[in-house]
Amino acid sequence: MPPLSHKQGSNMQQALEKLEQEIKAVKRAGWLGMCLHGYQS
Repeated sequence: MPPLSHKQGSNMQQALEKLEQEIKAVKRAGWLGMCLHGYQS
């Protein structure tokens, strides 16, 4: 497997950071949803 070029490496880094932010957003939304669901019941 050839080593990644710098451009590919930075693109991968950006994709990972974006994915991390999306996961955080989903977790936050899920936590809020659970809280709201808890208040409703």
